[in-house]
Amino acid sequence: MTLPVTELDYEVIREPWNRYELDGGAHLKLRYILIQITKKPEVGGPTPGYNVKGQHIAEICRVPLDQKGPPSDREYSPQELEENVVDDDVKFSTLNEEWNEYFAEDGTRIRLKIMPVSIKKSSLTNKEGDPIYNIQFTLVPQIKPPKIFKRTPP
Repeated sequence: MTLPVTELDYEVIREPWNRYELDGGAHLKLRYILIQITKKPEVGGPTPGYNVKGQHIAEICRVPLDQKGPPSDREYSPQELEENVVDDDVKFSTLNEEWNEYFAEDGTRIRLKIMPVSIKKSSLTNKEGDPIYNIQFTLVPQIKPPKIFKRTPP
């Protein structure tokens, strides 16, 4: 038997950019945009399960001139990017890392934080001459269902 899934409307409280400085001086801007919240009853318990669906945006910016290469209009395949990795463990420091916050129609507060896990730099460049990076990230959720107050007998 398939449990019913309910799509919830929600209000965006905040969806900030998280910022990181990469070795070599370039900056990474990372953002998660929520598209959908769904809820299904939990089997064997009163706590529902929440799922989120969204889109991430990753942008390399503030690339120092000595890090730039010749501009290229080419679209590269994932295989080409992997074959041209020159640094498979780019170190980074956090400049700004905040939680996204949402308020679902059932009263649930949802917080999400997108964070880089692995950054690889390739020798390939984009149309601005900036190096192309392969960025893997994780999304950390915090779900706070609405409080249900139970009446206690006097």
